[in-house]
Amino acid sequence: MLLRRAWLIVLLLAVGAVRAQEARTLTVFAAASLGEAFEAIAADFAAQNPGVTVQFNFAGSADLAAQLAEGAPADVFASANTRQMQVARAAGRIGSVPRTFASPACATWPTPA
Repeated sequence: MLLRRAWLIVLLLAVGAVRAQEARTLTVFAAASLGEAFEAIAADFAAQNPGVTVQFNFAGSADLAAQLAEGAPADVFASANTRQMQVARAAGRIGSVPRTFASPACATWPTPA
């Protein structure tokens, strides 16, 4: 339940970072281990945010960090560990201070490529 609330907060904050448009897509790169919880929360989030579609990219944190480093677009990066968050930061793709929302996972808002 705590993870569910924390993830909802992460999504709500990320929506504020998405440019205002009529229809918006929030692209979330998330560790595969978070998939079940994030999918469960997506329906609640969509109900509270009409016009916002959540598009997930679930994979290993190392794979996601590599995709970000290569310029893949994402609004949220939820890593299962801080090491891969540091990889994305070193590549200049992290636009905010990473926040721990559930131990050991952390999330941030990547900067545009």
